Amino acid sequence: MRIGILGGTFDPIHKGHIRLAQAARRKLRLDKVIFIPANIAPHKKNRGLLPAAERYKMVCLAIKGKPYFGISDYEIKKGGVSYSASTLKAFRKRFGRKAKLFFLTGSDSLPQLKAWKDFDKIRQLAEFIVAVRPRHKAERTNGARIIRIPALDISSTDIRERIKKGLSVKKFLTAGVYGYINKKGFYKCT
Repeated sequence: MRIGILGGTFDPIHKGHIRLAQAARRKLRLDKVIFIPANIAPHKKNRGLLPAAERYKMVCLAIKGKPYFGISDYEIKKGGVSYSASTLKAFRKRFGRKAKLFFLTGSDSLPQLKAWKDFDKIRQLAEFIVAVRPRHKAERTNGARIIRIPALDISSTDIRERIKKGLSVKKFLTAGVYGYINKKGFYKCT
């Protein structure tokens, strides 16, 4: 079995995340891509993030009807700061040695990789895949495999800022996530 692991804060999850997962699934011939919302992201420390349960719900809405995608609440249930090496170790145990794990991330993460806790352990537990995103270069890979994908030039930060400014974000979000954000009134200025 070939499993892609895509972690993140997903605040909110957007079509760029979905495209990354779909492209990685095709290019790497993955059986499944599992989205893992972070409880507390080590480099973000949850500054102003929505609660993990709300971000988890948005991922569920974004991947609904796509049987080749899954979601795990492992990091949320574990609590505390979410470290990729710890999560991959748990997934290695869950899927066994015969499964091939692929850790997926965007090229915007490359500059921080050396600062990640137990980065060498991550590379031992899974093949490290970096998807090149617009506005981010992928020259130094720190041992990661680069894949090029047709990505949207958007980030969760951009979406939150657009909502605060009253700008449209509909084209960047799945219908379910867009509706949920509007219903709950997330990211508006208070």
